[in-house]
Amino acid sequence: MLKSSDFYNFKDSVALFKDMIDKSISDTEVYRRIESGQLTPYLDYKGAAHLTKNGTVLRGIDYVFKLFEEEFYVSGIFKLSNENIFLSEFCLEAILGVGNPVAQEIKIYSISNENLKNKDLSLGYCLYNINDKINEKHLKTGLKCEIVFDKEELLDIVSEYKNKQRNDYLENELEEAREHIERLKRGRNLLEVEVDRLKRDLRATQLQEPTENLNDVKDSAYRLIFALKDIILGLDQESKVLSTEKKNKINFVNQSEIVDHITAKETPKLSKSNIEKIFTEANKRSLD
Repeated sequence: MLKSSDFYNFKDSVALFKDMIDKSISDTEVYRRIESGQLTPYLDYKGAAHLTKNGTVLRGIDYVFKLFEEEFYVSGIFKLSNENIFLSEFCLEAILGVGNPVAQEIKIYSISNENLKNKDLSLGYCLYNINDKINEKHLKTGLKCEIVFDKEELLDIVSEYKNKQRNDYLENELEEAREHIERLKRGRNLLEVEVDRLKRDLRATQLQEPTENLNDVKDSAYRLIFALKDIILGLDQESKVLSTEKKNKINFVNQSEIVDHITAKETPKLSKSNIEKIFTEANKRSLD
């Protein structure tokens, strides 16, 4: 569980990133951001200190050059320069003491001398590592020297990562959408090819059907003519040998009897429907 504080040490910073974006941040990345000015290093400090008497300015940074003699004990948060930070083989470390950049006061929790007479003349504070000889006089439990970071700056970096994750997600979604569109286009092209093929087949069928139907009608008509000729010849022959009474029995009263008579012969391609179609068309034309 993260502590409620304005400043997080490295361990808490890692936990913050893990909780909010499920990502670990390495000391190497933190150091890179410190070097580039994206992240400000601070020091949560308890121990001996001096006020700086004057300093040497290099690249716009005040370096401790001389100290006021008065030594005091202080507890608070101090702003460091990126020149105060070193990435060792194991972790981020603070470079402190005379000759290093001046630490600036951010928040003082306690101080052994409230009336430092040279405070207004000082550039800032000279702080020391826990193992520095000047801190030997203090109990280890009363010493602290831990690099920390402003919570708001850390949240800005979290937001940066969130935006990147969101952009990556949207770019991935966009790429998937593009691929889906391409698949739809390919599918549409295949459908268009298939539709064109079906249209060609339909046109060919439509062009072929009238010819086939005409041929069928012609074939049926010829067969019908042959059947009618056979009936006429048969009736003629029968009339010569049959009595009047029997002749009357084979007379056709209407068209349907003729159709039934021919259909009964089961002549190929001369179905009842074909015969009726031909007779119907003949009846129509006879009235023209």
